[in-house]
Amino acid sequence: MLIGDSGIHHYVGYAFGLAAQQKANDLQAQGNKVIACRVSTIEDVNAALTLNGLVGGDVHYFGHSGLVGYTATTGGPITSYASMLFVGQGAGSDANIAAYNYTQLCSTNSGCNINTFLSSNTAIRINGCQAAETVWDVYAQTYTSIARLLSNQLNRGVYAYDVGMYFSSKTPASDPYFNGEGRLAPGDLPVYMVPAGAPGNKPGPKGCRPFAGCS
Repeated sequence: MLIGDSGIHHYVGYAFGLAAQQKANDLQAQGNKVIACRVSTIEDVNAALTLNGLVGGDVHYFGHSGLVGYTATTGGPITSYASMLFVGQGAGSDANIAAYNYTQLCSTNSGCNINTFLSSNTAIRINGCQAAETVWDVYAQTYTSIARLLSNQLNRGVYAYDVGMYFSSKTPASDPYFNGEGRLAPGDLPVYMVPAGAPGNKPGPKGCRPFAGCS
């Protein structure tokens, strides 16, 4: 479990931690072992992936993600975006994971072999907003998403949503709302991260395969 910072401009309190705890409880009830790691930088994420032995299950990220818009002129319309995981709330560029630094994760230039740390069946599951939304990325200089970039870098399937997400005490299948606007996150368990969409017909995550795109 990778649990990102609560954020400043979009502060969510303990909601990421609670949603991760809910998932951990569900996994442990099925007999799985869970390692929880608080992450605030790309260095923290890399350490969590490479310093815990061989991970036989999936990697679950609970944190901020989405798009940053850029304009060609001050005050002008948005002309390009960057797809990112907003892991931390610090001011440094390493608080985010984006096209400009994602290759630092298990870098082959440093001799890292991802097969030493993630089993062949491991998938990365991103619980955050719009991580699989394809945009013209200002840093990658192509159409892509952070989910797709991570899939290529880690050579594993990455599952993420191309819509916003919100917190609910109900599962995605039973939540009665379209989105989380006007509602506070639950203050105690159960807590689930739910994708925006029609009640009873929520979208599923997109699956990104290494060097094969997302669908």
